[in-house]
Amino acid sequence: MDRPEIDWDDTHAFTTGTVGPRGRRVFFLQARHTDQVVSLKLEKQQVAGLAEFLDKMLNDLPPVPGGEFDNANDEAEFDDPGEPDWVIGNLGVTYHQSSDRLVLFAEELVRDEDVQPAHARFPLSR
Repeated sequence: MDRPEIDWDDTHAFTTGTVGPRGRRVFFLQARHTDQVVSLKLEKQQVAGLAEFLDKMLNDLPPVPGGEFDNANDEAEFDDPGEPDWVIGNLGVTYHQSSDRLVLFAEELVRDEDVQPAHARFPLSR
């Protein structure tokens, strides 16, 4: 069965959040494009690693023309998704110099070798 592919040309909002009490929290990566919201479950260590990597990458990139980051999405709100669209297995980030964008890649965690994992590509402005 084919799994959903997410390959947006732009990501309007991007955030992480949790659902549940301490010790039993479920971690989510949530992204929005127009009226579409995608909520992907991931591990606490993946969230921490992603935050650390993005912080380092943003600090290592050349200054933004005009001297300011695009802060329009700083206040992206996390909405309790209930159930995740899918669970992230692999996560990666790259930088496209030509468009001055970070691109977050996620691949679904699948346990059945016969199932093709879903993939997501979220272009992020800085």
